[in-house]
Amino acid sequence: MSTGWSIYVIVLVVLNIAGCAWLLFANRSVQIDPREKGQSTGHEFDGI
Repeated sequence: MSTGWSIYVIVLVVLNIAGCAWLLFANRSVQIDPREKGQSTGHEFDGI
């Protein structure tokens, strides 16, 4: 491969890894309002 293609592939890989890291970091936890403790999800136990 030529130098240009190597740089192109390296940039693509680095951007993809950075994007995956950002996606994981941005979705690492659920924001729950502490005032809503004990709220039902609407699901009833069906005995299965």
